[in-house]
Amino acid sequence: MIVRWTNERTAMDWVLAALGLGLAASPWLYDFEEEILALASATALGLGACASLALPRAETRTWVAFAAGGLAAAAPWLLGFADVRNAAGMHVALGVGLAALAVLRAAFDDDVIRERRARAGTEAKRHEGAARTPPAARTERRRDAPRPSRAAGRTLRADEAVHRRSA
Repeated sequence: MIVRWTNERTAMDWVLAALGLGLAASPWLYDFEEEILALASATALGLGACASLALPRAETRTWVAFAAGGLAAAAPWLLGFADVRNAAGMHVALGVGLAALAVLRAAFDDDVIRERRARAGTEAKRHEGAARTPPAARTERRRDAPRPSRAAGRTLRADEAVHRRSA
């Protein structure tokens, strides 16, 4: 499948990137940069959501934003900083926002739907030849094919091999 690079980014791409940038900047904006795990997860997941703009396919950008949002929302409990209110609140709020917008984009964005339909069309064309062949023609081909003998596909046991060598 050929993937073409497009410079066309929708408003949803920029909203998702802005949420990712907000998540990356949140340790300094909401004063929880002393909590190392919260700082690292917010920065990494936020910049990952921003970096998804560089991906060529809209569907891939959507999945990256959804994954970053889901991980950000679960990070306070997975990484153990749920007791830091600022960090947990920002992770959950922006993570749920990223994931929810990614789901909306997957459901309603024209680019994602167009890519999904194009991929389904490619897969349908791949199976089209077998589907168009009538069943009678398929069985005739099978009858015309030479049948392998039963012994050709069987491997010899060790005692049979010894018996054949000695004879």
